[in-house]
Amino acid sequence: MSTPVRDSYAFCESTVQDAISAYNSKQYKSIRATAGAFNLPESTLRKRMSGRISRSRAHEYRQSLSPAEEKTLLWKWLRKSAIIVSKS
Repeated sequence: MSTPVRDSYAFCESTVQDAISAYNSKQYKSIRATAGAFNLPESTLRKRMSGRISRSRAHEYRQSLSPAEEKTLLWKWLRKSAIIVSKS
């Protein structure tokens, strides 16, 4: 049986970076207040502020394709799929 995905912890990398910037610019008094304002787990914000990298970046070296190669391949596939669908 597969492990369920935690939708409540699904957040964008830019949100984490925005929260770190807001805390560093003294917009919030505490990390807890910052995490609450950006709807992030406090532990995630603390870990990222201490230098831990995101999950996606941590396992990047295991991927066969670079992000640029993935994007190129996706666009080629989408264009090919659109041509096939439009000819029907």
